[in-house]
Amino acid sequence: MKLKDFVKHTILDIATGIQEANDEAISMKIDLKANPKPIYFRGPGNVEYMPDSGSRDDTKQVEMIKFDVAVTSTGTVSGEAGAGINVAGFKVGGSGEVKNENENISRIKFEVPVLLPSS
Repeated sequence: MKLKDFVKHTILDIATGIQEANDEAISMKIDLKANPKPIYFRGPGNVEYMPDSGSRDDTKQVEMIKFDVAVTSTGTVSGEAGAGINVAGFKVGGSGEVKNENENISRIKFEVPVLLPSS
């Protein structure tokens, strides 16, 4: 996969996940908003949400949920063999099948602001 496709699909998946979380919270009658608008960054660890009323008294603390995700993709090439060993990058199965596995790991780190329900 090309880098631009990886970036595009990652961003779309994150946005879709946020939208689905908001839709499901509404259907479950949970007072939760992922990526609420408008939010104000008051400083490190201090993010606030101000509802449409615009009153400072109505502001609520926004939690930043941090994600650190490892995405892996594996490609396998198989062939015939008669050995029974494991070598870095190669796996030999009991049936005599040799597999050459290529694994790519990409890390994605991002944060989603979430307005959690009040207790």
